[in-house]
Amino acid sequence: MLSYLWGGSKPADAAPENDNPELAMREGMDAHGDFATKVDGTLEYQDFLVFRAIINRQAGRAFAPKRAELNEKKLAAFNAKNQQEYVKLFREGQVEYQKNIVGYTRKACEWIELDANNYQLTVRQYMEDE
Repeated sequence: MLSYLWGGSKPADAAPENDNPELAMREGMDAHGDFATKVDGTLEYQDFLVFRAIINRQAGRAFAPKRAELNEKKLAAFNAKNQQEYVKLFREGQVEYQKNIVGYTRKACEWIELDANNYQLTVRQYMEDE
């Protein structure tokens, strides 16, 4: 699963990843098959991990151009010793990345027909589970 997050090695017969991150997310969800849910509608742990891995991989790919743009601006601010601008750009990047993750999570929930509230409940359950 970790190799998927960072685009690691794939079997020789695997099809190349779609250039469009949203379509690649859908293909990844379809390739996994049915996502098992508990009686309360939350995802089983292994399916939750796969779901998050697919979202993080594709949201990261979609965010890469914006990240590169912000990194150039942050480097310029760092070289100019403009800490205020650097912090502003850092925060902007964090906000944009979170928006991206939320957007892809919403799209993925719609794609596999998982209620967003059940997904949030899944996250809460696994975060609180020791």
